[in-house]
Amino acid sequence: MRPISIAIFFCLLSCGSRAQQANHYFIAFLDKNPTAGERSREESAKLLKAHLETLQALQRAGKVVAVGRFEDGGAMLIFNCPTTDDVTSALDADPSILANQWKVEVRPLRSHFGKYCPASETGEPAKYFFARFDAVVSKFTASTYPEILARHDAYVRKIVDTGNVVVGGDFGSEEGGIVLMKGMVQPEIFEADPGVQEGLIELTIRDVHVARGTFCEK
Repeated sequence: MRPISIAIFFCLLSCGSRAQQANHYFIAFLDKNPTAGERSREESAKLLKAHLETLQALQRAGKVVAVGRFEDGGAMLIFNCPTTDDVTSALDADPSILANQWKVEVRPLRSHFGKYCPASETGEPAKYFFARFDAVVSKFTASTYPEILARHDAYVRKIVDTGNVVVGGDFGSEEGGIVLMKGMVQPEIFEADPGVQEGLIELTIRDVHVARGTFCEK
């Protein structure tokens, strides 16, 4: 399978009733590095403290606008930085990343829906539903993906119209995107997406905790 050569994220990003002009960010995914090896409790605590202090400093500087911690481990960071190099430099200031504690993936993020507000560093976390879409094409979908994509767009437009989407964005030319929703969301809603059902889109669903107020909700 290979990435599809067309932009695939939701129609909400371009024609949804509540869509807005795209703002450009970067998103970093931090997942436990399986090759990091064992560390003592003291060393792990020291790295965690340094990691949190680095994130707080980046938030104060306005370079990180959202920090989310996944319930199954790892984190997502949304950066308000002009280039990938700026994001890499910011991440390299994190001792836990330098210590190979995390497996890091950085993607561009064109945020078409939602906005970010400064949140208290000690604010109460709120739980959100997180869905990630990665576009794939195989011999089973190569000839039919335009039609499947149209059905996917129509399906996701209905989800946006529920009013529960707080952030939505795509990975630009790298294909795919993310959406965060508030409230109780059944995974089956996204699993029933025609793009997922037909194998055009690979879906990853996770629960994520983000400081309340990050997405400017009242």
